[in-house]
Amino acid sequence: MTRLSNVVFWIAAVTFSVAMLALAMLACRIIEQALDSKKDFWDIATAIGTCGAVAVALWFGLRQETLRRRDSVVRARLIGAYLTPRLSVLLDAACKTRIILQTPIGELPLTSKYGQAESACRPMGWVIPPDDLAALTPLPRSTAFRLARAIALMNAVASDIPVKGPSFQRLTTFRTALLNGFIASWEEQLDEAIDLMTAVQAELLSVSAGLVRPA
Repeated sequence: MTRLSNVVFWIAAVTFSVAMLALAMLACRIIEQALDSKKDFWDIATAIGTCGAVAVALWFGLRQETLRRRDSVVRARLIGAYLTPRLSVLLDAACKTRIILQTPIGELPLTSKYGQAESACRPMGWVIPPDDLAALTPLPRSTAFRLARAIALMNAVASDIPVKGPSFQRLTTFRTALLNGFIASWEEQLDEAIDLMTAVQAELLSVSAGLVRPA
């Protein structure tokens, strides 16, 4: 389909150029007869030729930019379709981690809460390749920027829990209060990440839906 559209484009471009040349020659002929002066004729012909060349160059430039943007949108949709299953894993890990962190202390001791949260959050350590993230920038509603923010928040929590958790194996009153503060911070980051990721996933499913055709 792309090859056919390129052939049609070049046929149209050649036809347009020939038509412009024919019109320019006709206009020059009429002007020459009206002015009855070779010098004025060539001055005007040069001006017309320059304007025509600029018009053709602008047309070709706009056409190439249109093709480039179309290709970038198609690539963004493909990358989105590729990333969607992985984002589902991250979203599931974030939701499970948040549930564990929000479990009351009476139902789940802090030490157990840390251990389960560390295990649940491991998938959130995944980092999206920068090229894939950049490829999503043509998508609407700032999808790439929201995804970058969501991934950054999840990465921060996934790296923070294993570092801070082991120091609270022997809890004191002070350490319990400190760990509760960390948990509240992790919950806040996860809440924002889950909201962003949910919106991103819905957008990616929407834009990539047209790539899947029933057999």
